[in-house]
Amino acid sequence: MESNNSSHTRELLSHSCPNLVARISSDLGQTGLHYWTKLGRTQITKSHEACTPGRCNANEAESRHGAVTHVEISCRCAPVGPEMVKVAKIMAANMIPVVAVRGSGKDPYLVVDAYKPGLVFTVISHSYSLSDCFGNSSENKLPTCQVNSIREIISRLPSIGSGTQQHWFWIDTLCVPLQYTRQPSTQQIVAKSMKSISQRATQTIVIDSDILRLTSTSDPKEVFVRIAYCSWSSRLWTLQEAVYAQRLLFHFSDQDVDLDTLMRKYGNLPPEWELAWLSRLPYKKLREFLNARCERRCAGSNNHRLLLLRSLEGRTTSDAVGEPVVLADLLGIDQEAIETRTLLSGSASSTEK
Repeated sequence: MESNNSSHTRELLSHSCPNLVARISSDLGQTGLHYWTKLGRTQITKSHEACTPGRCNANEAESRHGAVTHVEISCRCAPVGPEMVKVAKIMAANMIPVVAVRGSGKDPYLVVDAYKPGLVFTVISHSYSLSDCFGNSSENKLPTCQVNSIREIISRLPSIGSGTQQHWFWIDTLCVPLQYTRQPSTQQIVAKSMKSISQRATQTIVIDSDILRLTSTSDPKEVFVRIAYCSWSSRLWTLQEAVYAQRLLFHFSDQDVDLDTLMRKYGNLPPEWELAWLSRLPYKKLREFLNARCERRCAGSNNHRLLLLRSLEGRTTSDAVGEPVVLADLLGIDQEAIETRTLLSGSASSTEK
């Protein structure tokens, strides 16, 4: 007779994203899949009805139909946004727009400036999933509560001095005009700017609802599962942001953990999880491959390409124009040299196995 635990696990899996189930089974086997369900799974705030074993479509579906998320469900605070005319002018001049929060907690407002060498600013890296706080497909605004949350998070970062009055940051929701995401010509402008934004930022902080459930005392296996299979890890853009970040931080509920500390403190996993750890958290290794390629001015290695292909599994984007730009950046080659279809078909077939 089937145990209650097995029955419960089977029930959870039947209501889970089939793409997540396929990838976790491939990465960690049935033991890892059971562990994932025991944790309560990941990406449960989104509807996965349109997902298949080969692709998770939840982010695209949510961006079309979801509602902007507040810090508290009952909150009805007003939306806040920067002066988008100024943001657009800065982008038109091939510069990076950054924003900072001013005013009181009840009545904050956003100021805009263009990045200049030496300016300290932080990239907010998120999945653009509406249920993960910081997405808005209708306007370049966020709820007041979310703006205050960003200000508080950034002000606590070690590299931001306590005496600093302006906590500058970049987040796509506020710093990329919506009209830029709807025309092929401007989509390419945005895509080509992403690498330089991450490189010029002092740090990049990852904010995701699943990662936010972690604490400084979380088990290493839980840390890996919540990061590797969260919404943030299901997007193509976030891979690029993470690889090119000067310093990559993950926002836990009680601390911000940088990538080096994460790899050192939480990397003690079972041997059968080691390959999954490398391919699902590949940021440091991909950066090393790109740096070596740049220094030697040579073609990327087979190991580089294989790791990238593995890292692309489960990552999607709705931006077909920007996709080859991102992939070319991650390979360290010119956009024209990349055969996007070949790469993606290889990634998709690997995911579906």
